[in-house]
Amino acid sequence: MRGFLLRLFVSILALWLTGVLARQIGLDLRVDSFWAALGAVLLLGLFNATLGPLLKLVTLPLNCLTLGLVGFFINIFLFWLVSAIIPGFEVAGFLAACFGSLVMGFLNGVLTSLLAKKK
Repeated sequence: MRGFLLRLFVSILALWLTGVLARQIGLDLRVDSFWAALGAVLLLGLFNATLGPLLKLVTLPLNCLTLGLVGFFINIFLFWLVSAIIPGFEVAGFLAACFGSLVMGFLNGVLTSLLAKKK
């Protein structure tokens, strides 16, 4: 349970930092509150666990032809889809969704590895 809560907190922090970085470079990606970030992270996790593998299975031949590029676009789509559902988490445009998906994944990985080494 402690590990789940730690990963949840790290994901919320990564999403908030992604929103801050996006505003700094002029992209329209907003996280209005802690509750919006919490809802977005939980729904993104649910979608990545259920809808993501299903979409990747359906697009497997195309994913093989493009050497995994379709998987990247599926992650961008899921990030945008969560923003369409959760109020207070807004992603406007493809570039903002692309930036958000990439940066949040990177920050999540870095923060998780930093916290894992401190144990």
